[in-house]
Amino acid sequence: MPDLIHWHPVLVHLPLGLWASVPILLTLALRVSPARGPQLAAAASVNLVLGCLGALLALGTGLAAIDALPPAGPALPNVMRHVGWSVTASFLFLTLTLIRVVGRPLDARPSAAFVTGTWIALAALVFAGYYGGRNVYSYRMGVAPISALPAYPASPLAWAHGDAGGSAPDGP
Repeated sequence: MPDLIHWHPVLVHLPLGLWASVPILLTLALRVSPARGPQLAAAASVNLVLGCLGALLALGTGLAAIDALPPAGPALPNVMRHVGWSVTASFLFLTLTLIRVVGRPLDARPSAAFVTGTWIALAALVFAGYYGGRNVYSYRMGVAPISALPAYPASPLAWAHGDAGGSAPDGP
């Protein structure tokens, strides 16, 4: 079986990039000329669908990565926040995708409420990315072997204040 754990950081950027463009494209579709609006709306619709397909890969490899973690550790609460926000963002974008593409042309003009929903889903995605970044940069997941992970504090600033539970990582 391929090592899915290390593919998660690579695959997660596909839906991230596609979904991050959706609120921008749809906001522009409401503001530009009637000739350009449908093109932007169609691009946003395609990005919604492709983002959902990419999310299946990202969520699958993320769950495989969680399965490889020790049962308990200092990073576990952060990992669970990352999972919670990732699933929430994915559910919101999947729901928005179904609303957008089922029974409607891809280039249909979006409502202001729908566009607001995409911005809310993007906010959930930003939180997921924040906690995912903390998994790497604060807890060194995917950077060091799991057996070599020290007990890092909940905040990287704890090293500056001298109340860290482990030693500071090497490098910037």
